[in-house]
Amino acid sequence: MSNHTQKRKQRFKVGTRAIASAILVLLVIAAGLVVSNILGRAQATALGPATVLVTRGRIVGSVSGSGAIAAEQTVDLSFQTSGVVKTVAAAAGDHVQAGQVLADLDTNDLQLALANAQTAFNQQQARFDQMRAGASEYDLATAQANVESAQANYDAAVRKANVNDSQLAVARAQLDKATLALQKAQSDYDIAVAEAKPSDQLKTLAATLAQVKIDYSSAMANYNIQVASINDSSVRSAAASLASAKATLAKLQNSPTVQDLQIAQAQLEQAKIALQQAQLRLRNAQLSAPFAGVIMAVNIAPGSSASSALAAIKLMDRSTLHVNLRLNENDVAKVEEGQAVDLSMDSLSGWKAQGILGYIAPAAETSNGVVTYAVRVNFADSSPKVRVGLTANVTIITAQKADVLLVPNSALLPKGAGHIVQVLDANGKARDVDVETGISDGAQTEIVSGVGEGTPIVALPGTAQRPVSPFGN
Repeated sequence: MSNHTQKRKQRFKVGTRAIASAILVLLVIAAGLVVSNILGRAQATALGPATVLVTRGRIVGSVSGSGAIAAEQTVDLSFQTSGVVKTVAAAAGDHVQAGQVLADLDTNDLQLALANAQTAFNQQQARFDQMRAGASEYDLATAQANVESAQANYDAAVRKANVNDSQLAVARAQLDKATLALQKAQSDYDIAVAEAKPSDQLKTLAATLAQVKIDYSSAMANYNIQVASINDSSVRSAAASLASAKATLAKLQNSPTVQDLQIAQAQLEQAKIALQQAQLRLRNAQLSAPFAGVIMAVNIAPGSSASSALAAIKLMDRSTLHVNLRLNENDVAKVEEGQAVDLSMDSLSGWKAQGILGYIAPAAETSNGVVTYAVRVNFADSSPKVRVGLTANVTIITAQKADVLLVPNSALLPKGAGHIVQVLDANGKARDVDVETGISDGAQTEIVSGVGEGTPIVALPGTAQRPVSPFGN
């Protein structure tokens, strides 16, 4: 026999033995499964279903979630004006009160600017008050005396020069008449403006005043022409002085006008705004706490530069902490603002707190097809261990009931939109009973109707589907 034939026979024998071994292993596994199944069914039949009694007690319904702890408010404080830092009166970790001064800038230039603005305002206020009061009795008496003196000088000059001033007298009379008309028209208009008369009436008075001013200007021009026609220079000079004295008296008697007061009022307002701006710049050179809280960071030092672009101090209000979390649409339907909340933290063993559900978003947000609602839980805790940013577990108490019938959730079986339980009779047989359920705490569920207290029911812990009854039901 050739070597080739012997090698082929040896390979055939090895392959046959491998196949036989594999078949033997499969037979052993199959036999083990059969035996295990038989023993399992026999054990289940021997033990029977686990039973519990319907009990009476207290149950708390809740919705759970988690989120990071956040402060009531956090703010970066900056100077609203540029300058050099003079003092810093706060350090990281300090507890400060609302209104407490934290830092300030050098204010020498600002104080000087404020003093100048105050002086300018005081001067403008005095001018306005003087104008609003009108001409004093002394000023009017002086102006009247000047007119009488000018009139006497003019009369003396005419007599000395033996000049016929009949035409000049006529022009002077027309000027006096125009002056009186102007005073009356101006007074009528000012009174109407002060009393806020209707616009059509104001327009009529304004038109009258404009025409009277034209008449006055015409009378003044005619008078000046008559004066210029006189050959004697002393008479002309005396006539001009008389006209000037009369014009001054008329102005004093007719002041202040509405326009004068409006202009003075506007100038006073400008001075007031400049003063307020100087005061504001000085106040902005001081940094104060807008609310009570804890200093988180200080980014300035005496001698350093400061501006509105630099966050000088960071302040946090821990008076009320909160947790922001998101609930799905099923859970958010169970909660309401004002409900009590239990809080705990995995990172702080034993820490617990009570809170209130303070806010539920009116509209949902959708991310990757998942619909959720923002919820805020408020709570207070002054412990330094409770730090902003830690994750808190939140349990929102949705309902609480006492002295109600309770069954474990493992005893409830689905039936359409409702539930059933399996009740054991005196012979140990199980029968389905429809029950009406109430709230659940995740481990137990309230039974509103269907079974009574002390009723034995089938319960299979950890089973979500309806069990196969060993009694054939």
